[in-house]
Amino acid sequence: MAYLDKDLGLSIRAGIGLAANLEGPRRYRAVDGATGGRVVSESSGAKAGAGDQVRAIEWREDNMATQFANVVNVQGTREQVDLFFGTNRTWNLAQTESVVVDLSNRVILTPLAAKRLHSVLGGVLAEYENRHGRLDLDA
Repeated sequence: MAYLDKDLGLSIRAGIGLAANLEGPRRYRAVDGATGGRVVSESSGAKAGAGDQVRAIEWREDNMATQFANVVNVQGTREQVDLFFGTNRTWNLAQTESVVVDLSNRVILTPLAAKRLHSVLGGVLAEYENRHGRLDLDA
């Protein structure tokens, strides 16, 4: 199943990954590296002009690190939006006066990239809730 938003230039395909162009042109080609670069989807975004290039997305995992986070905080200024990720180390709230969070990562985005990320996450969560049921933040 695929989710495609031509205005944002993003695509979510099961087994392929998320292709979201957060800053660049609105035309793209999602390429599956496991099949030798076979094009798996292509968009001609709504605002793309005749002179725009179609670009392949190549996923490179050589320097990627994977970390777990169960806490996120966001702050922003006019110029940037900061996302802070960490792990809650307080397991028994009844025995402590404060919550301890080990911050592990900070991601800094432009406001435009943050808005596009917001849209991408909304699509991913909507698909998740369609498959697995509604997520309740108050639970």
